[in-house]
Amino acid sequence: GGIAIQAAARSHHRLGAIFALSSYLCNDSWVWSELKRAQQQCDNIGSEPSNNIHEKSTLLSTPIYMAHGQADDFVLPQWGENTNNRLKDLGANVQPFLHVPRASHEMTSSELEHIFGVLLAKLK
Repeated sequence: GGIAIQAAARSHHRLGAIFALSSYLCNDSWVWSELKRAQQQCDNIGSEPSNNIHEKSTLLSTPIYMAHGQADDFVLPQWGENTNNRLKDLGANVQPFLHVPRASHEMTSSELEHIFGVLLAKLK
């Protein structure tokens, strides 16, 4: 998930979605400075159409879906929530954070159903 966010931040392609499960970004990740730069560029273009946002940053225009098992003791859930909140604060298109009760560092059927639901909606 962290790698998916990093890759998307470096991408110049239009993406359908970014999924980051039981993931986080380090406090010194390059993504944070890149998002600040992209957000400043978007602020500078003022009232231009929003389709220019994609040209500034894939993370500003692509929906990011994050989920985390509440019993994860390998990657702490708070780390994922902190990443989610910081991405949102910097203008990324972050969707509501999915808390997965009783799950550890694993993929659950509810997470898969959520991902498949997003993908199916994109294909319609």
